[in-house]
Amino acid sequence: MGDERLRRRQHEEFDQEWDAAQGEQAEHFHRENPEWARQADEDEPLPTRKEHRFAEQQAINDEKTRRLGRKLNRVILVLVILIVLTYLFMRFVNF
Repeated sequence: MGDERLRRRQHEEFDQEWDAAQGEQAEHFHRENPEWARQADEDEPLPTRKEHRFAEQQAINDEKTRRLGRKLNRVILVLVILIVLTYLFMRFVNF
């Protein structure tokens, strides 16, 4: 019995760290419901058709912008690699 109290006092910090880690894991595994599964608040009015279409169009435009940005980054990377290869070719072949 005395050993149990001593053990708990020595490992109290560990127990607190363990509880904190368990709490972080619980937060990590918690997923929010998808937008379509959430119930609208009664105080919050539903968007009009025009607002809904505008939001969908904005989301589509944002996705297109991200895709274009990725493509441009790839093109820039390829051009930089080609410039470096051209420089190396001219340097070592004495063109």
